[in-house]
Amino acid sequence: ITRWKERVPRPKDTLTSLLVHTAWSGTFLTFLVQISKYVTCLVRHWEHKPPPMAGYIPFTAGVLAGLSVLFERASRRRELTLYTIPHFLNGMLLLAQRHHVSTVPFGSILVFMVSTMTLMHAYERERDSLSNLVRGIIKYLVGN
Repeated sequence: ITRWKERVPRPKDTLTSLLVHTAWSGTFLTFLVQISKYVTCLVRHWEHKPPPMAGYIPFTAGVLAGLSVLFERASRRRELTLYTIPHFLNGMLLLAQRHHVSTVPFGSILVFMVSTMTLMHAYERERDSLSNLVRGIIKYLVGN
């Protein structure tokens, strides 16, 4: 920050790129939220049923909201996938514990292991799919 011109050779291009990428990410987040809310309200209105809503409504809204990822760059899509995998696994664990099995032995440890496995696989095979922060943390912890 103190030596801006030494750190960034072309500050105007860097700021322009930052603004464009921020706008695209904002568009992605806007569509993600708005599609999920709109589809939920639309299907609930179409059914004419009071709350609580049927289980397929949030699922349908989530699937359609997932299409908003098309507003992101391909490299960012990989990073978003790596971010959502642990949340998906945790949701499946909670769903299994709630409906099918009383407890999943070491379930949270299994979720952590699979989530870490996906990060390490990406670090080994596709380092460019990880953000600089995640790459730096893994490099600090693991080396190489």
